Amino acid sequence: MLTWLYYGRSYECMVEQGEELAKRKGITRLYKWLVSYMVRFIIKKSSGMRTKEDWVAFRKQQKAIEESNLVEWSIEDEEDIEETETEDTDSLQQGQPKSTGRKADTRTLPELLIENRDVILERIGTRLKTHTTETDIARLYIALVEYRFMRPCPIKTFRNVLQQQYTDLSIVHERGIQKAYRNLTTPFGGSKKLIKDIGEDHVAIEELKAYLSA
Repeated sequence: MLTWLYYGRSYECMVEQGEELAKRKGITRLYKWLVSYMVRFIIKKSSGMRTKEDWVAFRKQQKAIEESNLVEWSIEDEEDIEETETEDTDSLQQGQPKSTGRKADTRTLPELLIENRDVILERIGTRLKTHTTETDIARLYIALVEYRFMRPCPIKTFRNVLQQQYTDLSIVHERGIQKAYRNLTTPFGGSKKLIKDIGEDHVAIEELKAYLSA
Protein backbone atom coordinates (compact mmCIF):
# COMPACT_ATOMS: atom_id res chain seq x y z
CA MET A 1 0.00 0.00 0.00
CA LEU A 2 2.80 2.42 0.93
CA THR A 3 4.66 1.59 -2.27
CA TRP A 4 1.55 2.32 -4.32
CA LEU A 5 0.95 5.55 -2.40
CA TYR A 6 4.39 7.03 -2.95
CA TYR A 7 5.31 5.73 -6.41
CA GLY A 8 3.69 6.54 -9.73
CA ARG A 9 0.36 8.31 -10.23
CA SER A 10 -1.04 7.04 -6.91
CA TYR A 11 -2.81 10.25 -5.88
CA GLU A 12 -4.24 10.75 -9.35
CA CYS A 13 -5.47 7.15 -9.44
CA MET A 14 -7.24 7.57 -6.10
CA VAL A 15 -8.92 10.76 -7.29
CA GLU A 16 -9.99 9.06 -10.52
CA GLN A 17 -11.46 6.17 -8.54
CA GLY A 18 -13.34 8.60 -6.31
CA GLU A 19 -14.85 10.36 -9.31
CA GLU A 20 -15.90 7.04 -10.83
CA LEU A 21 -17.63 6.09 -7.57
CA ALA A 22 -19.46 9.42 -7.45
CA LYS A 23 -20.80 8.88 -10.99
CA ARG A 24 -22.43 5.54 -10.21
CA LYS A 25 -26.20 5.45 -10.52
CA GLY A 26 -28.33 4.89 -7.46
CA ILE A 27 -25.87 6.11 -4.83
CA THR A 28 -27.19 8.38 -2.10
CA ARG A 29 -26.40 12.06 -1.61
CA LEU A 30 -24.59 11.18 1.62
CA TYR A 31 -22.37 8.72 -0.25
CA LYS A 32 -21.53 11.37 -2.85
CA TRP A 33 -20.70 13.81 -0.07
CA LEU A 34 -18.35 11.27 1.54
CA VAL A 35 -16.64 10.61 -1.80
CA SER A 36 -16.19 14.34 -2.46
CA TYR A 37 -14.66 14.76 1.00
CA MET A 38 -12.31 11.85 0.31
CA VAL A 39 -11.17 13.39 -3.00
CA ARG A 40 -10.50 16.73 -1.32
CA PHE A 41 -8.61 14.99 1.50
CA ILE A 42 -6.41 13.10 -0.99
CA ILE A 43 -5.53 16.28 -2.86
CA LYS A 44 -4.66 18.08 0.39
CA LYS A 45 -2.51 15.13 1.54
CA SER A 46 -0.59 15.25 -1.73
CA SER A 47 0.84 18.66 -0.77
CA GLY A 48 4.60 18.60 -1.18
CA MET A 49 4.42 15.87 -3.82
CA ARG A 50 1.90 17.54 -6.13
CA THR A 51 1.49 21.28 -6.74
CA LYS A 52 -1.70 23.13 -7.61
CA GLU A 53 -0.39 23.39 -11.17
CA ASP A 54 0.05 19.59 -11.26
CA TRP A 55 -3.61 19.09 -10.32
CA VAL A 56 -4.82 21.69 -12.82
CA ALA A 57 -2.81 19.95 -15.57
CA PHE A 58 -4.19 16.57 -14.47
CA ARG A 59 -7.75 17.88 -14.60
CA LYS A 60 -7.24 19.29 -18.11
CA GLN A 61 -5.85 15.96 -19.25
CA GLN A 62 -8.74 14.09 -17.64
CA LYS A 63 -11.30 16.34 -19.34
CA ALA A 64 -9.57 15.87 -22.70
CA ILE A 65 -9.82 12.08 -22.32
CA GLU A 66 -13.51 12.25 -21.38
CA GLU A 67 -14.35 14.53 -24.32
CA SER A 68 -11.98 12.81 -26.79
CA ASN A 69 -10.13 16.10 -27.31
CA LEU A 70 -6.58 14.80 -26.92
CA VAL A 71 -5.30 16.65 -30.00
CA GLU A 72 -6.71 19.98 -28.80
CA TRP A 73 -5.30 19.36 -25.31
CA SER A 74 -1.83 18.58 -26.71
CA ILE A 75 -1.85 21.69 -28.92
CA GLU A 76 -2.97 23.91 -26.04
CA ASP A 77 -0.23 22.49 -23.81
CA GLU A 78 2.35 23.13 -26.52
CA GLU A 79 1.17 26.72 -26.98
CA ASP A 80 1.37 27.39 -23.23
CA ILE A 81 5.02 26.31 -23.15
CA GLU A 82 5.88 28.32 -26.27
CA GLU A 83 4.23 31.42 -24.79
CA THR A 84 6.18 31.06 -21.54
CA GLU A 85 9.47 30.61 -23.37
CA THR A 86 8.75 33.62 -25.60
CA GLU A 87 8.00 35.81 -22.58
CA ASP A 88 11.25 34.76 -20.90
CA THR A 89 13.28 35.40 -24.07
CA ASP A 90 11.72 38.83 -24.61
CA SER A 91 12.40 39.81 -21.00
CA LEU A 92 16.06 38.81 -21.28
CA GLN A 93 16.52 40.66 -24.57
CA GLN A 94 14.99 43.83 -23.14
CA GLY A 95 16.94 43.54 -19.90
CA GLN A 96 13.73 43.29 -17.91
CA PRO A 97 13.21 41.00 -14.94
CA LYS A 98 10.74 38.12 -15.30
CA SER A 99 7.19 38.78 -14.19
CA THR A 100 6.61 38.96 -10.44
CA GLY A 101 5.69 35.65 -8.90
CA ARG A 102 7.74 33.49 -11.26
CA LYS A 103 10.86 32.95 -9.20
CA ALA A 104 13.85 31.17 -10.65
CA ASP A 105 14.43 27.70 -9.21
CA THR A 106 17.98 27.86 -7.87
CA ARG A 107 18.13 24.42 -6.27
CA THR A 108 21.03 22.14 -7.18
CA LEU A 109 20.72 18.45 -8.04
CA PRO A 110 21.98 17.34 -4.58
CA GLU A 111 19.33 19.60 -3.01
CA LEU A 112 16.61 18.04 -5.15
CA LEU A 113 17.64 14.51 -4.22
CA ILE A 114 15.94 13.08 -1.14
CA GLU A 115 18.33 10.37 0.07
CA ASN A 116 21.47 8.38 -0.86
CA ARG A 117 22.70 11.50 -2.64
CA ASP A 118 26.29 10.41 -3.33
CA VAL A 119 25.26 7.04 -4.73
CA ILE A 120 22.47 8.46 -6.87
CA LEU A 121 24.69 11.27 -8.19
CA GLU A 122 27.31 8.74 -9.27
CA ARG A 123 24.74 6.50 -10.98
CA ILE A 124 23.07 9.39 -12.78
CA GLY A 125 26.47 10.55 -14.07
CA THR A 126 27.32 7.06 -15.32
CA ARG A 127 23.91 6.73 -16.98
CA LEU A 128 24.19 10.06 -18.78
CA LYS A 129 27.41 9.00 -20.49
CA THR A 130 25.53 6.44 -22.58
CA HIS A 131 21.89 7.61 -22.49
CA THR A 132 21.81 11.15 -23.82
CA THR A 133 18.63 11.59 -25.87
CA GLU A 134 15.61 13.71 -24.91
CA THR A 135 13.62 10.54 -24.18
CA ASP A 136 16.47 9.16 -22.03
CA ILE A 137 16.46 12.32 -19.89
CA ALA A 138 12.65 12.32 -19.62
CA ARG A 139 12.66 8.67 -18.52
CA LEU A 140 15.37 9.46 -15.97
CA TYR A 141 13.25 12.27 -14.52
CA ILE A 142 10.19 10.02 -14.27
CA ALA A 143 12.15 7.22 -12.61
CA LEU A 144 13.76 9.57 -10.06
CA VAL A 145 10.46 11.20 -9.09
CA GLU A 146 8.27 8.08 -9.10
CA TYR A 147 10.78 6.13 -7.01
CA ARG A 148 11.00 9.06 -4.57
CA PHE A 149 14.70 9.61 -5.12
CA MET A 150 14.08 13.20 -6.17
CA ARG A 151 11.56 15.94 -5.47
CA PRO A 152 9.39 16.98 -8.44
CA CYS A 153 10.61 20.07 -10.28
CA PRO A 154 10.10 21.72 -13.69
CA ILE A 155 11.80 19.92 -16.59
CA LYS A 156 13.79 23.08 -17.28
CA THR A 157 15.16 23.01 -13.73
CA PHE A 158 16.00 19.31 -14.03
CA ARG A 159 17.91 19.84 -17.26
CA ASN A 160 19.81 22.81 -15.81
CA VAL A 161 20.86 21.02 -12.61
CA LEU A 162 22.10 18.07 -14.66
CA GLN A 163 24.28 20.39 -16.75
CA GLN A 164 25.45 22.19 -13.62
CA GLN A 165 26.34 18.94 -11.86
CA TYR A 166 27.96 17.15 -14.82
CA THR A 167 29.94 19.90 -16.53
CA ASP A 168 31.91 17.42 -18.65
CA LEU A 169 28.71 16.32 -20.39
CA SER A 170 26.50 18.14 -22.88
CA ILE A 171 22.84 17.84 -21.87
CA VAL A 172 20.26 18.22 -24.65
CA HIS A 173 18.03 21.31 -24.72
CA GLU A 174 15.08 21.45 -22.32
CA ARG A 175 12.55 21.93 -25.14
CA GLY A 176 13.21 18.45 -26.50
CA ILE A 177 13.06 16.95 -23.01
CA GLN A 178 9.74 18.68 -22.37
CA LYS A 179 8.29 17.25 -25.58
CA ALA A 180 9.55 13.76 -24.71
CA TYR A 181 8.08 14.04 -21.21
CA ARG A 182 4.72 15.18 -22.57
CA ASN A 183 4.72 12.24 -24.96
CA LEU A 184 5.49 9.79 -22.15
CA THR A 185 2.72 11.21 -19.96
CA THR A 186 0.11 11.26 -22.75
CA PRO A 187 -2.77 8.74 -22.51
CA PHE A 188 -2.45 5.70 -24.78
CA GLY A 189 -5.32 5.60 -27.24
CA GLY A 190 -8.64 6.03 -25.47
CA SER A 191 -7.46 4.45 -22.22
CA LYS A 192 -6.38 6.12 -19.00
CA LYS A 193 -2.99 4.40 -19.14
CA LEU A 194 -0.09 6.65 -20.05
CA ILE A 195 2.54 5.90 -22.69
CA LYS A 196 5.18 5.57 -19.95
CA ASP A 197 3.20 2.75 -18.32
CA ILE A 198 3.19 0.42 -21.33
CA GLY A 199 5.58 -1.23 -23.76
CA GLU A 200 9.27 -0.44 -24.08
CA ASP A 201 8.96 2.86 -22.21
CA HIS A 202 7.57 1.08 -19.15
CA VAL A 203 10.34 -1.54 -19.34
CA ALA A 204 13.04 1.14 -19.68
CA ILE A 205 11.72 3.16 -16.73
CA GLU A 206 11.43 0.07 -14.51
CA GLU A 207 15.00 -0.91 -15.41
CA LEU A 208 16.10 2.61 -14.51
CA LYS A 209 14.40 2.36 -11.12
CA ALA A 210 16.16 -0.96 -10.46
CA TYR A 211 19.51 0.53 -11.52
CA LEU A 212 19.11 3.55 -9.25
CA SER A 213 17.99 1.51 -6.24
CA ALA A 214 20.47 -1.38 -6.55
